Order: sequence, then C-alpha cells, then structure tokens
Amino acid sequence: MAFYLIGCANPPSSPSPTKSSISSSPIPSPALWSATSTPPELLPVFEITGAVAKPLSFTWDELRALPLIHSIVEHPNTGSQEFEGVSLLPLLELAKPLPGAHSLLLWARNGQQVEISLEDLQKCRESMLAFEERGLSLILPGVEAEAWMQKIARIEVR
Repeated sequence: MAFYLIGCANPPSSPSPTKSSISSSPIPSPALWSATSTPPELLPVFEITGAVAKPLSFTWDELRALPLIHSIVEHPNTGSQEFEGVSLLPLLELAKPLPGAHSLLLWARNGQQVEISLEDLQKCRESMLAFEERGLSLILPGVEAEAWMQKIARIEVR
C-alpha cells in the first residue's frame, strides 16, 4: 500500500511502504519504566536514527521545551481535530539526513511500521509530533490515515 501526500507533493515513485512487526525497540516502553531506576521523564521517548549526521534522542521534557504549535487539522477518517505538539521538520533538519537519504521508516511502540518518502514529507510543512495521553502521535495532514501513527517511538532515515 502506498501513501501519497495529498496536496503536498506528487505521488512518490518509490516502492510501496511495508508493515511488519519488530522484535524490540531501543526506546523503553512505559511498561518498563517501573523496572528501571531512571525516572520516566529522563527516559527517551522519541529518536531519529539511521542515515543522519546526528542521531537524536528526546525525553518528554526535551520535546516539551521545543517551540509548541497548536493546529487544527483534517484527519482523513475522523475529520477536524485539534493537536498540540512540535513540528517534525525542524527535528529532521537537526538530525541532518545524509545525502542519498530517500525515505523515513516510522516505528511505533506496538511494532507498526510505515515507510514514507523523505522528499514528499519535506514538502508537507504541517507534519508534527502531537502530545497525547498515550504518548506521541505522528500527525500528517494530507496523508492517508494509515500513515498517521499513534505511539510513535522512532524515525529511521533511509
């Protein structure tokens, strides 16, 4: 299944995204927080890894210290919704994708994976990481609902 950024770019010419399960995530899940001596607010909740010059890891406090944005966006299935969070594109720019990077593999804590084109995402300026009760959600206005992700934990640049 391909995800197209409607209104942000032309449909990508790259292969369809894949979904599969993962055996483990380097970011501890909330269920493991009580098993560590590190306070939950100091544990990483989101990472940008892969083909980047500067891999990044953020705690809740670090993400909340970034400039907040408030947006009312149209979800493809549920209509207009309001979100608060941080813009995704400045975070990607901080990580500095390497030349030749072409896609982003999005990883959720539940094992869900979705791959989207880096070039197309860069054209869609409204993408954000939203703060929600159950964790971070990836908000992608103009993208099919299947690419929106709850409990996002990592973006792997490829």
